[in-house]
Amino acid sequence: MKPLRLTMLVTVALCLLLSGAAQSEEKIYRIGILTELAVTNFEEQWRNALRKRGYVEGQNVVLEIRAAREKYSSLPKLAAELVESNVDIILTASTPTAVAAKQATTNIPIVTLSADPIGAGLVNNLAHPGGNVTGILVPLVDLAPKRVQLLKEAVPGLATVAVLFNPQNKAATSQGNRDCGPVFGS
Repeated sequence: MKPLRLTMLVTVALCLLLSGAAQSEEKIYRIGILTELAVTNFEEQWRNALRKRGYVEGQNVVLEIRAAREKYSSLPKLAAELVESNVDIILTASTPTAVAAKQATTNIPIVTLSADPIGAGLVNNLAHPGGNVTGILVPLVDLAPKRVQLLKEAVPGLATVAVLFNPQNKAATSQGNRDCGPVFGS
């Protein structure tokens, strides 16, 4: 994940945590992180983003990280583990992880990056999401036709384009199913 997106996601999450009822400065926040990737550098990126905002693991924040290691079928179980560990908030960085978290809880706030939060059933609408999911919209679905247009401009003789995507990722499926036909014209 790009550091800027991660920084924005952490900022949104911290604003949600701190905007609730008045909390004592002694509170140790429990942040659940759900990822479909392996942890490795990803885990350190989360810690660095929090540290930049004055949150140090073990002092004022505890990170509960669950990584599916690209086994999407394990996401519901991992999300349930986060809920059982009584986290204050769940951070995700993709649509599949957000869907798993939403299925696991209706009470714990979930902050995510999503390309198609409405299509994935994460929110009712963008202006008033409802429920316990919020975050940052990454408009990848709406950009699919523009990508094809740019590709056609870069390769004028282009007649056919194949798109590979992960069918377990609803946002990727939305992009892959996007009608880009009119971009090619005659």
